[in-house]
Amino acid sequence: AVDGNSELSELAADVNRLAQTLEDNRRARQAWISDIAHELRTPLAILTAELQAIEDGIRTFNEGSRQSLQFEVQRLNRIVSDLNVLSSSDEGTLSLGLVPTDLNAILRECCNAAAPRLKEQGISLRFVASDVRLLASVDAFRITQMFNILLENTVRYTDAPGEMRVRFEQLSADAVTLIVEDSAPGVPPELHARLFDRLFRVEQSRSRHSGGSGLGLAIFQALARAHNATVQAVSSSLG
Repeated sequence: AVDGNSELSELAADVNRLAQTLEDNRRARQAWISDIAHELRTPLAILTAELQAIEDGIRTFNEGSRQSLQFEVQRLNRIVSDLNVLSSSDEGTLSLGLVPTDLNAILRECCNAAAPRLKEQGISLRFVASDVRLLASVDAFRITQMFNILLENTVRYTDAPGEMRVRFEQLSADAVTLIVEDSAPGVPPELHARLFDRLFRVEQSRSRHSGGSGLGLAIFQALARAHNATVQAVSSSLG
């Protein structure tokens, strides 16, 4: 217990804060391991059941079963790949191939590739390019990966008919902001800060049904930091 305002009291308060931080980290680590085990257990259980059914003659191995098995294998590969990116980020060993790149060009290419898929989901896509050439040292593959993470979130969680808008804001001669917005439904403001937590989902059942692992935005943040950039979630003007 902390009593008074002496140096010993200040020390006791610091020790209490340290103890609380250590306890929070311990709980977060336990939850992280438990959640990862759950993510891996689901596709493994489906694979085991499918293979057992084929071995027992309950199901025949045909194109449908092959596709089902392949889907779960790909899901496992995605989870492992995502975990590897986060692990490399934590260790500071995430390597980037930084080359001077026109951000307008790469984002336009991403949007052109994404537009047909969004249209199928009843979502229109509008890209507003910068008036000036935006040259930055980036890893084009990773920037594309980051955009695709946001695209996947829009495809999975935006109601049709919907809208996605991508635009730049020039902050200064050497700083630019990329703003990506989509329409309703939104995320409650009190959960904005948690969107980049690993395995966090706003809607647990809906996210699991859609096949998301809850790692996408954590990877997005890690890749942003690797580019010396920051990322922030706020309410969209589109809803």
